[in-house]
Amino acid sequence: MSENSSSVFVGIWVNHSKGSVIGLTLTLPPHYGNILISVLALLIGWAGSHFWGVTSFALHQFRGTTTKRDALYHQQQVVLRSRLSDTATLYRLWELAWAWKSNTRASFRRTFVLALIVFVNISAFLTAGAFSSRVTSTDGEVLLRGYCGLFDHRTPKLFMGWSDEDWSYVDALFFSSYNGYRRCAAYTRACYSGAFKDSDVTVCNTFTVQAIMSKVDRAAACPYQSGSCPFGAIEIDSGMINSDKHLGINAPRKDQVDVRKIFTCAPIRAEADYSTGWTNESRPSREYFVPDSLPGDLYKYYNIGPSLLFGSYGFTISNYTYVASNASVILAEQAYTINHFASFPQRLNESTFSPLPEFQRQDADVTLLFLGKSISYTGPVLDPWFAAQTPGAKLLGANVAWNPNETNSAIVCTEQYQFCNTTHCSTPSGLYKFTDQAPPPDVEFNTNQLASYRLLWTFLYYMRLDFTLRILRHEILLANQHVYGGFRMSSALPETQWQTEIENMFNVSMAGLQLNALGYAAHENPEARPGIHLHEFVVQPSTKEEKYICKNQKIRSSNYISFNVLGLAIASSISLIIILLNLSLPTFVAWLQMKWHRGNVARMSWIEDDILQMQRIALQGKGVGPWQGKMDAVPVTIEYGMEIPRIEDEDPEFWHSNEMFQPLTSLSGDGWNSSPSLPQGMRSFF
Repeated sequence: MSENSSSVFVGIWVNHSKGSVIGLTLTLPPHYGNILISVLALLIGWAGSHFWGVTSFALHQFRGTTTKRDALYHQQQVVLRSRLSDTATLYRLWELAWAWKSNTRASFRRTFVLALIVFVNISAFLTAGAFSSRVTSTDGEVLLRGYCGLFDHRTPKLFMGWSDEDWSYVDALFFSSYNGYRRCAAYTRACYSGAFKDSDVTVCNTFTVQAIMSKVDRAAACPYQSGSCPFGAIEIDSGMINSDKHLGINAPRKDQVDVRKIFTCAPIRAEADYSTGWTNESRPSREYFVPDSLPGDLYKYYNIGPSLLFGSYGFTISNYTYVASNASVILAEQAYTINHFASFPQRLNESTFSPLPEFQRQDADVTLLFLGKSISYTGPVLDPWFAAQTPGAKLLGANVAWNPNETNSAIVCTEQYQFCNTTHCSTPSGLYKFTDQAPPPDVEFNTNQLASYRLLWTFLYYMRLDFTLRILRHEILLANQHVYGGFRMSSALPETQWQTEIENMFNVSMAGLQLNALGYAAHENPEARPGIHLHEFVVQPSTKEEKYICKNQKIRSSNYISFNVLGLAIASSISLIIILLNLSLPTFVAWLQMKWHRGNVARMSWIEDDILQMQRIALQGKGVGPWQGKMDAVPVTIEYGMEIPRIEDEDPEFWHSNEMFQPLTSLSGDGWNSSPSLPQGMRSFF
């Protein structure tokens, strides 16, 4: 689904696969999303600088002491009190350590711990800022909006009575079907199997999950009567496919539906056990089956069950299943041809054969695949479906080609389906045991689940093997990749090629579920024939439950940015709390210290190490004053508008003398007074 043919919901929504709280999501266009990411990174960086303010205050308080200490200690305390940024603090600490390296003991060692704490703070918040977008993003999941609905599947008229409108409908139907199945096959090859599995190509980054990963058993039990699987069997089990997790239908868990598909296949000896060999006998009703023939042509009849007339509720055309003519092999336009026949136990009017008793299943749909081969290989092929060990052309007496062992080889497959609500599941069965309008009676669906069930049943109906092979036929084969163009030659195939082909067919059905879910929510509108577009034949939903699904289809998009609202809220809240804490912590702690009469030394040290109080002390030593607010964050002169001379107006020798450092205050009781001595910390500093 091209994003250009649809739109994406912009705003806040709930991604139910993550829960109602964690799944709260904000989707924005890239311009606004990048702005939000930048603002968040700046906020986290700002919070980092304020967190250092909190840390430096704690360090300053912790280091406060009445013990006599050297000047390096007091300068470190002043740096911590100066409320510099973390990077500026780190630089100032380096300056201190360097300046005092020859004038006091262990200046670098005594500075190292403080510098390390600063460095950790810087690193932590740089990392948090850099990864802020990843912390808050939701893997690019968005809600798709588009032209919603299912393709109209009206009851067909007799061919002779088709009108122009009927032809337009048929053109649109086959155009949509053919391109849809080809897209499923292409997606499967790119994203499910081979060298491209788990690739990062753009097409694989559309759905909520790249691929529905299934369990493959290449040594499965035979699904038919004993002895009917001479080459073994393969079973592929999709496991529970969740409507939300795997198909992107966004809904609370109570409204989700699970489906499961079990696919089992086994090659049989079609020619050895079920064919007549070549004969010139032309049997009754062969006109329904015999391909192009020439005068005197030979025929080979395969009997794996009577052939039925499609749409006839079990009318038998012939007692044999399929016939090949010698001319059909010689004149075949493709290296491989696939002819298939299907049996639906609960829907005879759609069955095209009735399997022999050894292949009959009442709890599964049965499909018979005939593989015709008009090709040679550059080496022997031991695979039972593609077997080619008959020597062909020779060059200088050596084999250069190997021909198929059989004109047609066959595989018989079963398909079973299971539907579940949140607590109960139906018994695995053929698809038609239930219908879109008649869900499993032993599984109770609420109205929202019922709407999802009907869609999923329809998608499974589209992607059953019978329909897939009707449209894709030989194109579905991965063996085509080994064919040398139009030369009817192929490189040799591995002996497990049939298993690879069966896995690919199953994966096409899984990719089809993903693509159909997306297509329901946002149909593309190409031109099927001049003047006729697909939207003309799309039936839009009518119930509120169906409309809800239309507006809640999740995909992944690199063209929009989605954020986890909880992550945004937590990151923003923590950042704001850190900022407010830094701005209010010193005042609050000082209030507690005065209230509890504890930490008085640390409180006074915080005041006296403040740059403005230190300036006041220096100016007061010059005779500038008197001052008020000696216990406040900002001291002011008592005299209104007092002018203070600049350094240039004074005797420069004064600044190199000891007169400016005369004691001005001392700590007494609850505060400062004008005794001629400094507090303990200031005396040791000066």
